[in-house]
Amino acid sequence: MTTLLSLNLKKNNGVLYNNKKNLIIKFYVDKTSENKKKILNEYKGYTWYFKELSKINKNKFFLKKKSYSLLLTAFKGEKFSSYNNMIYKSNLVKKIINHYKLIWPKENKVPFHGDLTFENVIFLKNKKLIFVDWEYFKKKEEWGLDLCHFLISLIVLPALSSGKKKIDSEELKLFKSYWNITFYKKNFNYLKNPILFIKNFFYNNDHFLFKISDTMKNQINKSIL
Repeated sequence: MTTLLSLNLKKNNGVLYNNKKNLIIKFYVDKTSENKKKILNEYKGYTWYFKELSKINKNKFFLKKKSYSLLLTAFKGEKFSSYNNMIYKSNLVKKIINHYKLIWPKENKVPFHGDLTFENVIFLKNKKLIFVDWEYFKKKEEWGLDLCHFLISLIVLPALSSGKKKIDSEELKLFKSYWNITFYKKNFNYLKNPILFIKNFFYNNDHFLFKISDTMKNQINKSIL
């Protein structure tokens, strides 16, 4: 039996679940060149990621690409909203940071997920986790750029959802502690102005980075110096 799990009219895509084969089918409604490229990107991203995961836990993953859809192993676990201003105070943040450090190679240039937020992480019952939705995948970007995007999303998305123009001081302290854990003694180009740097990867002004107030930008830049 196949069940429709979600249908995003804004992104023009949806997700089906085949419980008999335990597969997820991600599909795009409109057959455009842009959507075809997103499926290809996602296929390439998952191909690399599943290969690296298999080295760690010896699991096998199913992955098959069609022109405007992607079939892959279904992962049963829990997802959290990126707009929850309490979630970044949990130990789940460190689990995501540690997962990245475990899977990604210790090199200057590494694969780039492109949109790492809490909503693109599934926490499995075995205390492991999986990164999903690889449509913005790129083969080579600077190490940690995904974590940079993730950490900024932690404090910006809840603030934006509440209509705030400023980040609370306590939240900034937590952000700075996570940032230091991740980027201690790192000297990548994007760390000089991470918000401006990452914005170049997105052509859609709906992305949260385009909605950050100047006050928030200054707060974040001061916190990471």
